[in-house]
Amino acid sequence: MWHPAGGQRGRRPSVDGSRRLLTQIHDAVIDGRVSEGFIEHPTLHVYGDYDPATDHITINLPLLRACVIVHEALHRLYPRWSETTVRRRTTQLMLRLTDDDVRTLDARVVAATAATTRKRRARVRGTARSSRRG
Repeated sequence: MWHPAGGQRGRRPSVDGSRRLLTQIHDAVIDGRVSEGFIEHPTLHVYGDYDPATDHITINLPLLRACVIVHEALHRLYPRWSETTVRRRTTQLMLRLTDDDVRTLDARVVAATAATTRKRRARVRGTARSSRRG
């Protein structure tokens, strides 16, 4: 698993202060306005934005999905690459993507996710029907 902020698999907060901070973050999400949307910037990929004037957080889910799919697809395409190599190549590729590249990749991920979800639901429904007959 990979996290855009560099978190590693299996790492968990080990300090009680982390729990308190996480609780404050949960409260901030509940108390404030949060939405998703594509955030354009002339030179940077922006994963999220906080506007103190409106107390509004915007999360750039298309960019996050693109980042995750690039990383995980590299694992699929190059299973012998180390996690360090996959991270490095993910970062290199993400830095070269245009906003249009991100939008296109995100649209493909959303479509593939929807198709996979439909197939799984159909299999579950088919399994439930066949088990009732037997």
